[in-house]
Amino acid sequence: MTPFNNQAQPLQTVPKVDLEKYVGKWYEIASFPQYFQKGCHCTTAEYTLSDKGNIIVENRCNKDSVHGKESYIKGKAFVEEGSMNAKLKVQFFWPFKAKYWIIDLASVMLASIGILTINKAKTSSLKIMAIIPFVFSMQQFSEG
Repeated sequence: MTPFNNQAQPLQTVPKVDLEKYVGKWYEIASFPQYFQKGCHCTTAEYTLSDKGNIIVENRCNKDSVHGKESYIKGKAFVEEGSMNAKLKVQFFWPFKAKYWIIDLASVMLASIGILTINKAKTSSLKIMAIIPFVFSMQQFSEG
């Protein structure tokens, strides 16, 4: 019998991300949300490459219900040097940047970890996103 190992393993990212395939609109399937995402429904993230080589990030959700008022925020993501595009730093409010690591990438799904440190208080979140709206609509919407 082997003893229980309660040591946390270092988080690994995917080896490489093709940013041309990464850009577009992604739909949240599940998450461990941040406090500012409380009450969000139908969450999306749209990624666009800028002329300067950064990624424009536009996050949207409907507050308090599927048909609630839209909440919107725009920011920038910067690729961490040497990460093969798998580690980003996302900035919505200057001067703060949050780590955004792509830990799994399948043909239609993306999972990423964001760790934000402000005043030595750490918070973290996990998002599972899909680029196919059908998966999102099954989860969040009802037509009619």
